Amino acid sequence: GAWLGILFASARPDLVKKLILIGCAPPDREYEPMVERERDSRLTADERMRVDEFRKTFPFMDAEHKEEAFLEFSLLMTKIDSWRPGSVMNDLSEYDYQSFEEIWPPALELRNQGSLLSSCSDIKCPVTAVHGSYDPHPAEGVKMLSRIIKDFRFVSLDKCGHYPWSETLASDEFYSVMLRELDL
Repeated sequence: GAWLGILFASARPDLVKKLILIGCAPPDREYEPMVERERDSRLTADERMRVDEFRKTFPFMDAEHKEEAFLEFSLLMTKIDSWRPGSVMNDLSEYDYQSFEEIWPPALELRNQGSLLSSCSDIKCPVTAVHGSYDPHPAEGVKMLSRIIKDFRFVSLDKCGHYPWSETLASDEFYSVMLRELDL
């Protein structure tokens, strides 16, 4: 979602007054190994075994089994990406393999080519990145945007993972930040 915001704000600066990046994955691919290491360090032995099995078998599954496996894998990633997830995380409609497959590979290609990062220099509006301290995406990979985006601000939320709106210990602070950023 944050990457789509970056791409839209860079392509249509006339339509974007302010951009708020929430739980943004670093747009520079050099940070990807750090994300994987952090996620792997949070897995139990059983979870690690399940993830390894998923990575080996997923490409060979039929469509129905891919949907089921993707849901299971997504729920596990949501769990390890969160500090203390709230009940909002039980909304299974967020885990749609078909949508993921249509959006994620092209987005990764843009990141891997450097196009995503270079598009940041075309952003003309103020940008605020709201990032949980427990988010597996390294904060420095998002803070580096301050070197590219002229009007950039970084807000860190303590005891918060990748989904600040649903974190039981950080959601109130998140919504306060959002109200302030939106001038409401």
